[in-house]
Amino acid sequence: MSDRIPCIFGARCGALLLAAALSACMVGPDYRRPDVDVPTSWRLGTTEANEISNIAWWDRFQDPVLSNLVRTALANNKDLKVATANVDAAAAQYGIVRSAQFPQVDANASATRQGVSQTTVIAVPGGKHVFNDYRVNLSASFELDLWGKLRRSTESAQASLLASEQGRGTVVLTLVSNVASGYIQLLGLDRQLEIAQYTSNTLGQSARLQRLRFEEGAVPESDYQQAESQYREALARVPELERQIAQQENFISVLLGRNPGPIPRGRAIDGLVFPPVPGELPASLLERRPDIREAEQNLVAANANIGVARAGKRAALGSVQGPVEDLVRRREPAAADLQRGPDRQPGRASRSLAARGPVHLREVDYQRLPGRGERAHRSDEIRRGT
Repeated sequence: MSDRIPCIFGARCGALLLAAALSACMVGPDYRRPDVDVPTSWRLGTTEANEISNIAWWDRFQDPVLSNLVRTALANNKDLKVATANVDAAAAQYGIVRSAQFPQVDANASATRQGVSQTTVIAVPGGKHVFNDYRVNLSASFELDLWGKLRRSTESAQASLLASEQGRGTVVLTLVSNVASGYIQLLGLDRQLEIAQYTSNTLGQSARLQRLRFEEGAVPESDYQQAESQYREALARVPELERQIAQQENFISVLLGRNPGPIPRGRAIDGLVFPPVPGELPASLLERRPDIREAEQNLVAANANIGVARAGKRAALGSVQGPVEDLVRRREPAAADLQRGPDRQPGRASRSLAARGPVHLREVDYQRLPGRGERAHRSDEIRRGT
């Protein structure tokens, strides 16, 4: 018996070392950033580009009201709150997936109290009519990650978390741009309304003058009718601009996360200090755009899912689990604890092939984003991607 104990101990140590060596294996391709054809440099220097991109660009208009509207939108916008909730959900999912790599412990306890009638004809042992039953169960399990399935799943969940964070950054970028552009358009409408009101007043005076001249016979009726028509046309422009101003205020109010209402004004549109926009920027700033970062993290997650699918094709050594008492007393693992996954399970190869499809889609989406951003106001959008 004493000679057998060292043998059993040595066998268990060897099994643990073998499991540790196998756990270092991971199937599936490691992520490698795809090659994107972008210029190495543009006209603007790197130092000047960093100075432009690392600022709150809306403050450069030097309008305190605009800056306050942006801060309000960042604090109360509903879409941004949804994006933040998505980040929290992705973080929770990452924690759940990552926890599968560690031993799982489960404990439960129960208590039962049962009484027997004193008038029963059945003899009660010991003469007791009340019985108390207490039970405590503690179990533990651990899965050996031989082929890296759990680690690839964690890698995918982590990339999804980072993608959701960059998605939130895209919402922030879009929100700030919409608030600033909407506010400037509102100031432009105010200016148009001011011009329309001035024009209608001027043409109204001219029409009244032409009517007096027509009544005196100084001008023909056609001149009077023409002046009256111009006045009516200019007067009809005023309520249309007032309607557009109300719509623009409602649009900004929704961005601010509140009910439609009036929007305060700061400087007039003629008094805004419009910051200069450089004609070109270094290509390295493309990596700071949140939509490009989100696309890359989605590609990382899809690439990791290939490893998860490939690991599912291989025989899996399942968890050694059961009550703690049985795990301690058992000299050798039972055959039921070593669950060998079926090597010929239908659909495993198909799932591995299906996991490659999203990778190609994500890669194409990642590669086309810089070109799409370059076509749509490239310099201005990159400058705002801080």
